[in-house]
Amino acid sequence: MQGLIAYLQGFSIFKPTVSYGGAQSLRQEAERLIVLRSYGISVPNVLLVEDDFLVTEDCGVQLQEWIETLPDIGERQYWLKQAIQLLLRVHQAGFAHGRPMPKDMLIRDNILTLIDLEDDPLQVMSLPEAQARDVWLFFYACCCSFAHG
Repeated sequence: MQGLIAYLQGFSIFKPTVSYGGAQSLRQEAERLIVLRSYGISVPNVLLVEDDFLVTEDCGVQLQEWIETLPDIGERQYWLKQAIQLLLRVHQAGFAHGRPMPKDMLIRDNILTLIDLEDDPLQVMSLPEAQARDVWLFFYACCCSFAHG
């Protein structure tokens, strides 16, 4: 349905970027993790890649889940600002995440880490479109998840 809407609207930013799984998808995600890490972006170390699984280091709990436990709105805002700063570092390095939602970020020892880089929006859109889509998806996820306060 999303693909049809993207086609009818003519906006590549709405094109689906879901990978189709399998060994190629796992290897592609591992490569993206390694490249981002080489640019100083906080992503987990790749420990092992096989045809049917990818093992990375443990980088904590989902940011979304963790933020929901914080009683102070100021603390929540602080960590969401840190998350958008991490995403901006990805963009400044010349990349896009693909699905940078708080559920696709981990936190451990006050360090945020990006995960779930299997979607590669650059396969269907330009870098500026992919980066704009990243920002839109991040803020949309924040509004949906944290609108209750």
